[in-house]
Amino acid sequence: MSKAKTIVKSVFIVLLIVSVGFNFYFIDQKMKERRQTTIDWGKHLIQSYYDATMFTGTIRDATEGVLKNNTTEQRLSYKYQVGIAYRFNQSIPSLIVGAEEVNGQSFKPMKYNPQGTFLEINNVLGSLASQDGPLQKDEITYLQTTHDLFEKVVELLKGYEVITSSDELALDMTKGGSWVGIVEQINNLFADAPDYLFTYRSTHSK
Repeated sequence: MSKAKTIVKSVFIVLLIVSVGFNFYFIDQKMKERRQTTIDWGKHLIQSYYDATMFTGTIRDATEGVLKNNTTEQRLSYKYQVGIAYRFNQSIPSLIVGAEEVNGQSFKPMKYNPQGTFLEINNVLGSLASQDGPLQKDEITYLQTTHDLFEKVVELLKGYEVITSSDELALDMTKGGSWVGIVEQINNLFADAPDYLFTYRSTHSK
């Protein structure tokens, strides 16, 4: 009987050790999964910030080029730039959503859907860059306003560097910091921008 109790006790101890070990392993795996999820989100933020930098710089340069050149041939390279910018035109909305989540509250609402807003700007610039000859007054106004607005955004984005996609930077971005304030300022610039930037095609359709 004593031997049986000893065996049972030994088995119980082994099972207890295995159970504790499994629980530690399970907790460790969960912590690793949560950390990796946070890192993945942080890298998404890094990519959005980088893409926003590419988008705004390209749009600024393209608008300046179209304003300074009058022929289709001269504007061809800038139309190409606008085409390149197209792949990045959702970067700012994505960045704003991420910054709002980190911030814990929404920024000043835009008058128009952010996704449609930047697509509209991209499409209008593509159309204007395809034209030949002198620009009309309203076209010049549109291009100059867009250029000046994006110049401000380019300068704001310079306030935070994303020269790496390391896990450390990814984790840092999910915790907040100066980049959130920068994105809020960018959001406010577009929230306060004149309506015609986002309704140009609907008001100038033939």
